[in-house]
Amino acid sequence: MEGGKGSEHEPLLLAPRGDPAGATAATLEAMESRADVIYQAPVADATFLGVPDFLVRRDDGSYAIWDAKLSRRAAPNHVMQLCCYAELLGENGRRVDAA
Repeated sequence: MEGGKGSEHEPLLLAPRGDPAGATAATLEAMESRADVIYQAPVADATFLGVPDFLVRRDDGSYAIWDAKLSRRAAPNHVMQLCCYAELLGENGRRVDAA
């Protein structure tokens, strides 16, 4: 990520970490600003809070959810975790397509 883009949205994500609604708003604002990569992007609904490791903007403007794992293979619970993140983003009005 270029220096200017990272410094634009990083403070938005770091400040409201203790507040799920504020943290989600910061993530959605970073997405709205078309950030190339959003690291540790909190997203919540009324019940759940999730923190995808990365949201990566695609050429078409949509975002892919990336999660870093030490495992060499995806386990079923890893896939479910990604699905939960996608659902949380959907609950907040953001569609995330399958990678």
